[in-house]
Amino acid sequence: MMLTMLKNNIDSLGVTASAAQFDSTIGRIDANFFNKTALLDIDVIPGSDSIDIKVQTTNLTGHKLPTGIPFRRMWIHLKVMNSNNEIIFESGKWGSDGEVIGHNTTFEPHYDIIRAQDEIQIYEGVLVDVNGQVTQTLLRAADYIKDNRIPPAGFTTSHISYDSVKIAGINGDENFNKLANVEGTGSDVVTYRIDPVANGELTITAELCYQTMKPAAIQNLVSVGSPESIKFLEMWQNEDHSPSIITSKSETFVVTSTKGENEQAVKDEFINIYPNPSKGDMTVSFQLNTTQNVEISLFNPIGKKLKTSCQELLIRENKVSTLIQNISTGVYFLVMKSESGVKSVKVAIVR
Repeated sequence: MMLTMLKNNIDSLGVTASAAQFDSTIGRIDANFFNKTALLDIDVIPGSDSIDIKVQTTNLTGHKLPTGIPFRRMWIHLKVMNSNNEIIFESGKWGSDGEVIGHNTTFEPHYDIIRAQDEIQIYEGVLVDVNGQVTQTLLRAADYIKDNRIPPAGFTTSHISYDSVKIAGINGDENFNKLANVEGTGSDVVTYRIDPVANGELTITAELCYQTMKPAAIQNLVSVGSPESIKFLEMWQNEDHSPSIITSKSETFVVTSTKGENEQAVKDEFINIYPNPSKGDMTVSFQLNTTQNVEISLFNPIGKKLKTSCQELLIRENKVSTLIQNISTGVYFLVMKSESGVKSVKVAIVR
């Protein structure tokens, strides 16, 4: 952020470096930043009346993430879309001013389970003064009311320096920097518990977003009213306030039950697999009530898409032969998604 602001105000600030030199430095920073600072992983676990989306953030650095003074913050932007490209759940979206939509104006608490779209997992340090009031002024800071910045691998509460770099405000989250109650993973898992709304395929995208300065810190700086702070605000307002995306991850999940509005649409259609069990060479036979586009896909037991077999215009009755390769022995779901709904058949692969 600072390098971009300097580059875009070279003349007014009397900066001696050229725009090309700034671009070169920014490029080297980006090369060391994106996909090398942290990893995201997504695991989807279906329940009887909800879907749990577990997003794991792992710190790849040797320090807390984000590091440095607590003006910086990092958060998860999670978006879930159905097969019609409609958003059915979104947490962590930001506005044109750079603020996270739905963010608590004092500070957002740490979450282990998120159930609503206005609950956002934000990794940050939040300082309080001697009266326990949140402050953005470093000289007034007495303690952390929240410090859920992701620690590096190997970080433990028993370290001699823990008192000065302690974790704060995680509300008893048992998987924060832990696996099986053993400290030092350098990661955190947050669970998004959502209503699947309807049958069909879901596309789940998680982004790890980063800001050099939170809008609240900028407003506190500007409140000083000095010519320098006013100039800083003018330069900042002319910039794009979108966060930097450290890394991202997408998964496809299918809701395979046929209930509600989809049940009536697909009740007279079928999908059959033979042989079943199979060594991988299968014939898929199906019948549709109308001519329509069809996609046939293979999913593991927790709904992760493994292989798409075909996607083409099909007549009412058809057969497709497919060889499923590189799939280990186990039970899977072969799913036919058409314009009228979703049908699934359990298949067994025996190698």
